[in-house]
Amino acid sequence: MVKFLQSQPLVPSSLTFTTSHILHLKRQCVPSLKCTTFEALASHTWRCWVRSLDLSHSVNVKLLFSVSIRKKMNPELPLGYYGNGFVLGCAQTNVKDLVTANLHHGVKLVQQAKSTLNNDYIRSMIDLLEDKTVKTDLSTSLVISQWSKLGLEDLDFGEGKPLHMGPLTSDIYCLFLPVIGDFDAVRVLVSMPEGIVEKFEYFMTEFWDKEDNITDANGYHGEDK
Repeated sequence: MVKFLQSQPLVPSSLTFTTSHILHLKRQCVPSLKCTTFEALASHTWRCWVRSLDLSHSVNVKLLFSVSIRKKMNPELPLGYYGNGFVLGCAQTNVKDLVTANLHHGVKLVQQAKSTLNNDYIRSMIDLLEDKTVKTDLSTSLVISQWSKLGLEDLDFGEGKPLHMGPLTSDIYCLFLPVIGDFDAVRVLVSMPEGIVEKFEYFMTEFWDKEDNITDANGYHGEDK
């Protein structure tokens, strides 16, 4: 199945998750587990991505996501350093456990992956990246890069603020982009094989209709870090 999908042309998918949509995802984790917007949306996107691929339940799947290391290293990266400062966190499980469990399960995997990123882990990752003989198979891995909280939407090159910030398509990675005019919303941009893009978008948005006009009766608004 994976080789068949890799032979198909990629089709871009761009979906905007409003504050209401994100709160719906977070509510699936409380009160037993508190989570950030990224953790909830990354888990949801990963789960829908895997469901749309229709893989065997025994296949091991991974979610790779960028994590800042600026304050995680010892010593910390110095003030005034403006280069890249991140490594990839890795959450993994088998298809069956991811698609049959609720969102809570995926969120917990993301949180556990983040918790392992200490100084020793980061330095071992740097050593691994320098080893050019290592080959990585990403055929059953989704890579997410978080751009939505970088402040890119506030850039002004002399003609005013942008209408859109980010690439028009993404062939390799899934990007979480800012939504101009709505700080709490997130645009999910990813390219999918032509034969499954509609299925992916269906899984991603199947709860939207019943959520668009629902307010949170419990007053839960969540807190991002």
